[in-house]
Amino acid sequence: MEGNVSKCDLIVIGGGTGGYVCAIRAAQLGLKTALVEKDRLGGVCLNWGCIPTKALLRCASAYLQAQRLAEFGVHIDGSISIDFATMRARTDKIVETLVGGVEDLLAGHGVEVGEEAIREGLRSVRWPGRFQIVSRSPHVILDGAHDEVGSAALAATLESLFPGRRVILVLGVGRDKDVGAIAEQLCPLADRVIATASTSPRALDAHELQRAVFRLCRHTAAYTPVALALREAVDQARREDVVVVTGSLYVVGEAMQALGVQPE
Repeated sequence: MEGNVSKCDLIVIGGGTGGYVCAIRAAQLGLKTALVEKDRLGGVCLNWGCIPTKALLRCASAYLQAQRLAEFGVHIDGSISIDFATMRARTDKIVETLVGGVEDLLAGHGVEVGEEAIREGLRSVRWPGRFQIVSRSPHVILDGAHDEVGSAALAATLESLFPGRRVILVLGVGRDKDVGAIAEQLCPLADRVIATASTSPRALDAHELQRAVFRLCRHTAAYTPVALALREAVDQARREDVVVVTGSLYVVGEAMQALGVQPE
């Protein structure tokens, strides 16, 4: 979609049968909604799967019925044949009609569709606890990454935005998480790791976590509660350093509480 796109309350990624219905319902409930689809509205079902298949099956059914018309006393002079080009054209017309209907439904409910809509929405989104910078001298960053993929993304972002900066990591994870995978992504970036634990019953003990990360970072310590671990990290940090609190949304939540940060 070209032109100016306003801020969105909700972005739906994927314009298939689930996505466009979700976007329409969200708009009906009063949310400013944008939808992004990398290919065609309606997704696989409407464009390549269910609908085209059923249209072709209907053509095949008509052919079989025509072959049996004599049983009903209906006689056709000449042979009955299949015109594949016409069958395909009929199928394409059905698909285009339905896709156009979906476009009209979205437009009628004010749902913005297109790459620019998603870009504008992502520029304006605010997600507490996801690379949330709460202080800048030193930088204090809260990120709820709690698995290997999230930790890898956090590590890449830190390397991109703060190359060469000293990082102090305040890390607390759940005991049901892959501690080794998380640590392997984040600990090599850290000059110091302070292990901690939230008050959640699922939290891994801080000293157990310290032992687990020691092979990846020799400068480690363990402090609980999270507020104490955060205070130690900030006290040890220079103005240009980066303190990162991560590993668990529970840990991030307790860090927010300690800092007096209200979720937006």
